[in-house]
Amino acid sequence: MTQSLSSSSVPLYLQIAGTLRDRIVRGAWHTGDAIPTFDKFASEFNVARVTTRQAVQLLIAEGALLSHRGHGMFVTASRRANLAQMNRSMAPEPLGINNRSRMPPVRATEGKLASCYTHMKRSHSTDGVPFCVISLYLDERIYASSLRRFRENAVIPLLLEPPFPIARAHQTLTFDSTDAESKGLLCVSVNSPVAHVHRVFFDQDDVVIHCADVVYRDDVVRLDMKLYPDDLSPSQREFFSDIPNRSNGLFH
Repeated sequence: MTQSLSSSSVPLYLQIAGTLRDRIVRGAWHTGDAIPTFDKFASEFNVARVTTRQAVQLLIAEGALLSHRGHGMFVTASRRANLAQMNRSMAPEPLGINNRSRMPPVRATEGKLASCYTHMKRSHSTDGVPFCVISLYLDERIYASSLRRFRENAVIPLLLEPPFPIARAHQTLTFDSTDAESKGLLCVSVNSPVAHVHRVFFDQDDVVIHCADVVYRDDVVRLDMKLYPDDLSPSQREFFSDIPNRSNGLFH
C-alpha cells in the first residue's frame, strides 16, 4: 500500500523518517524486529531508493535502528527510550528565558501550582527544518537542579530521567491557523493550519512541574484512532451499528 507524503517544504526523507520513527514509538515495531528493505520502503512511499536510505540512516544515527551487513536492519530502542531519543534529536533554539516572572496557564481543576516557575520559549527543528514552537514552564526547583541541561536540551527526555518525579501527565490537542509570530518561526504562510498541544506533567503531590503550549506545523501531525474496538459488548455493537439511522446522514 502506497503512503502519501506531504507536498510541504519538509524534505521527503525527513517525512519518511518521521513515519518510521512513529511506528517504533507507537509500538508497531518492537525491539529486535527486522524492518523492510530500502526497496520495499521506496515502493511504499513512492520515492527513490536513495531517499529511503537517507531516512533510515537518520534513524540509525539516532540509535533507533541498527544495520547488520547481510542480515538487514533491526529496531534497537524500546517505545519509551525511543520517545526520549526522538526528543533529543530535535534541536531546540531558545527564543527567551524568564526566571520567576510568570505562572503557567493551568486551570485550578488541573492541579496545584508550585511556588515559582522558569518560563522558556523555543523552537524545535530537525536537520534545520522548524516544526514546532514551544512556550513552557518548569518548576523552578527542577530547573535549578540542572540549569545548563534544561537550557540547552529538549525538556521531556530530561524529565524522563531519574530522579524527576513524574506521577501523571495530560495533554489536549486542538487545531487552528497560524498567527503572525508562529508563521515566521515555522516558515509557513499566514492562516496555514497548525496543531496546538497543551501539555501538563504532575508530581506525586499533584503539583504541576511542567506545563507547555506547543504549536506544530500541520504536516508533522497525524492522528490514528480506532473507531470500532474489537472488544465491544453486544449492546455496544448494537449502539454503534444504529448510529447511521439516528444521525440523519451526518456521518456521510
